Amino acid sequence: MKDRTHALLLTFTLLSLMIFAHTGSASTVTANVLVYCPFSVKLHPAPLYPQSGNITVNYSIKSTSDCDANGLTGSAKFYNPSDPSNMIVINISTSSTPNSVIRQLSFNSLLLEPGIETGNIRLSNQTFLMQSNYTATFEIEKPASLSVTSLSVPSIYEGSPLYFYINVLNSGGYSAQNITASWSVKGPLNYSAQQPLLPLSGNTSYENVSLEHTDMSSHPGTYTLSLYLTYNSIGIRKKTQYYNVTYTISQHSGSAVPLPIPIITKAQPYFKVVSAPTYVLTTSNSTVSQIAIMNPNNSTESLNFEIPNSDNFARLSFRNASIGGKSSLIEQLYVNASELNGSAVIPLNISASIDNQSSTQQYFIMYTKEAKSPTHPSVSMQLSLLNGTQSAYGTVQITAPPNLSINNTYVETSIPARIVGQLSHINATGLPSTLSEQNGSVNILWYVPYVRNGSSVSAYFSIINPQDIQDIPYLNSQIFQRTLPAQSILKLISISSPVAHPNTTIPINVKVLYTGTATQNVLFQLQFPLNVTVVGSSQEITASPDELLNVNFYEQIGSYNGTMINMLQASTNGSVIQQSVPVVVLAQPPVTTTVPNVGHAAVIFTQQNAYRTVYIIGTLIIIAAILSSAQLSLRRRAQIRHNEELGRMRERFKRR
Repeated sequence: MKDRTHALLLTFTLLSLMIFAHTGSASTVTANVLVYCPFSVKLHPAPLYPQSGNITVNYSIKSTSDCDANGLTGSAKFYNPSDPSNMIVINISTSSTPNSVIRQLSFNSLLLEPGIETGNIRLSNQTFLMQSNYTATFEIEKPASLSVTSLSVPSIYEGSPLYFYINVLNSGGYSAQNITASWSVKGPLNYSAQQPLLPLSGNTSYENVSLEHTDMSSHPGTYTLSLYLTYNSIGIRKKTQYYNVTYTISQHSGSAVPLPIPIITKAQPYFKVVSAPTYVLTTSNSTVSQIAIMNPNNSTESLNFEIPNSDNFARLSFRNASIGGKSSLIEQLYVNASELNGSAVIPLNISASIDNQSSTQQYFIMYTKEAKSPTHPSVSMQLSLLNGTQSAYGTVQITAPPNLSINNTYVETSIPARIVGQLSHINATGLPSTLSEQNGSVNILWYVPYVRNGSSVSAYFSIINPQDIQDIPYLNSQIFQRTLPAQSILKLISISSPVAHPNTTIPINVKVLYTGTATQNVLFQLQFPLNVTVVGSSQEITASPDELLNVNFYEQIGSYNGTMINMLQASTNGSVIQQSVPVVVLAQPPVTTTVPNVGHAAVIFTQQNAYRTVYIIGTLIIIAAILSSAQLSLRRRAQIRHNEELGRMRERFKRR
């Protein structure tokens, strides 16, 4: 009975082995019985890629035992977490996995939204039913992308400085270099020109950039300007679309040259003051103003000009003159202010006579002199009344010092509100401006983008039906420079630090993108707790435009346990970024292998593989039990035979 049982068990075991051998080769059985061939896969993306077409991401496959796994298959996926449905999938199939082989994946970066991207790779070994996956992050930035958000040309009078004003936006993350503005103008006079612009950092803008072409303002008429920009970004020359605007150069009425400042006049029966200065603000020691007189009658009149008690402070080009019927003439007023500090009032008497009839008018001119600085810009202003008091015309002139150009400058002209009457009665031209009313004054804020050293630019304003002329002496213009908020040219890409243990040294890696337009130094500083030491806690690096800066700090951990906080700061020319850097300190090293902070890897054993392993072990146990039972049975049979032989020998002795 026992022999039958042993035979059945042995038969079952042999059949099981045959069935298992049919489902898998003998080599497979041997590999699973020993150890499978484990492996790991890892992505190695660069921290930053430009969104300019195909990019390459490296990955590696590493066997973690002394073996060579064959037939790895799987895929790599790349996506932006803000839009995970827009995913790039690349299928992967390898024939072998030599240790630490670096391979490449390529895809079109334009298919992903710019920003922080996620990459995941997953490979499996069908022979040993094992898997490994790894996840990493990287960033895709747009190259420089310029656009003109505003293009304007203020309407001016002939002979005045002609400026074009543009706002330029760089919506890309990289800087734009070698920017050139090119434009053509069609109208009474056709021409084209170019002007280089300063480089523009990523995600910043220019406001009110001035493009000057003063030679072309002497031809009145309507013009059409067409402008575009060319620039370099990541080694590629780019060009914007065309931008168009129409503007007008007006012809002066009356005098061919814009009058510095006109003023008060009261219509008289025999002559009319077309324009006369009423307010002068200057930094010069001498000025010349013009007074325009018109005779509305048909007969010739005799005019007389007089400045009472001038003491040679002011003088006229002539004192007596004749003016024909329906004619006009210009009188010039010369003022010597070399000894003037502050303000003075210049009275002017004008009398006319015809056919033994005469009439006299008196005008007052407020003259103010301000000190001139050799290192600061200056502003001068004149205001004149036109055609009696039907309108007023003002000129504001901004002059740069001899050895210094000015930019981003503002000039504020304050006019008593009683003179203006209504805000809609005032019009400002020549420079970009905004109008506001507060504290009993109408303020014109002029923006002056750029003035070359020793040069001047002018702005103009007019008032319809000015009121309360006696308040004109309270006019004022002041110049100041507004500080614009600095655009950050530093961008934090990544910070990485491993898990630490007491009394060890760990690296802290920092990657920062510098998007400035010129080479300059960037200072990196790491502030740390009192009970640790950092090697290289302050480092200064010379950065070039669009350079990715890589900085390593080495932190020596003492007898610390828990989470400690470091503070990172990077700074250059007013741009500062700060970021906390937490470090986890464990009292004992973890059992598992340290996982890099930029991703995670894992090896997975499938359930089917576990079943096969258990089946093999169970079969071996059964075989061992059968062999042990068979050996015991043979021993018992030998003992029985031995006992039977002894019995027979005793029977023989008894018979004898």
